[in-house]
Amino acid sequence: MTVDFDWDHPLLVPLAQARPRPSDSAPAADKKNYAERLSRGLAEMLAEALRSKSGFRSITPTKDGKGHEASTRGDGGRKKLDVRLLNEELGLVFSASVKTYSFPDYSPKSGKAGRYQKNVLRNDMELRAEADVIHRRQPYAVMVALFFMNKGAASDGTTKHSSFAHAVFTLRKRAGRSSALDQRFDRFEKVFIGLFEPSDESDGTVSFFDVENKPPRDGLPRHVLSLSEVVDTIDSLVKERNELVFEYDDGDETSEIDLGAMTMGDIADPDPDADGD
Repeated sequence: MTVDFDWDHPLLVPLAQARPRPSDSAPAADKKNYAERLSRGLAEMLAEALRSKSGFRSITPTKDGKGHEASTRGDGGRKKLDVRLLNEELGLVFSASVKTYSFPDYSPKSGKAGRYQKNVLRNDMELRAEADVIHRRQPYAVMVALFFMNKGAASDGTTKHSSFAHAVFTLRKRAGRSSALDQRFDRFEKVFIGLFEPSDESDGTVSFFDVENKPPRDGLPRHVLSLSEVVDTIDSLVKERNELVFEYDDGDETSEIDLGAMTMGDIADPDPDADGD
């Protein structure tokens, strides 16, 4: 990750790290390897962006790329997490799950590319399992899912709603956990869809959509968030969940608990026995 973080084009580095990008008709194994490289770069990007907040300075992956898929305790064992913030007093404070969907569904039989729908339900099931096993053991953890999707998915609704709208409605039931007392352990606190153009590595822009909002039937959404706004949302959620923000009639105050108070010794390599996706 570059020293000077590019908030306007945050995907430039992840897209470069993921090269080469296979064609839409490439074998599934090539696309899977590309998706894994891209997800790794996106996890580093998100962690670097969150380090702009003082409470997230010990988040993994680290600046030098260590701590990818670091594990934490979940219900029934350990679970690998894409992005993770631990605190010695509070336990797991925050985790993020990164998913990508940058290739259209392709039919070798017809030789044509289709919509972006085939893997959305599978991703929802994976997110459900992840949220459930983590929240059952660590209900105070703030969990956020980021689903990066080709922006072309927002404009393929020729006869019905777009693939993007389909993803919004599918993933919406995975969002909205508002309290540590909420017994819907299978929900994330927030789910965002990040629309980007994977084929244009010189672009690097991304727009985030909160799945709890209404999408257009077809076309790009009008109300989107920047990466900076997503980071601000995550920072607020973490502070509120850990009672770090106190609201008074003459203004807000933040407590002195240091969420980033972990040493490098606490940032472990992935546990080989952890439950992976």
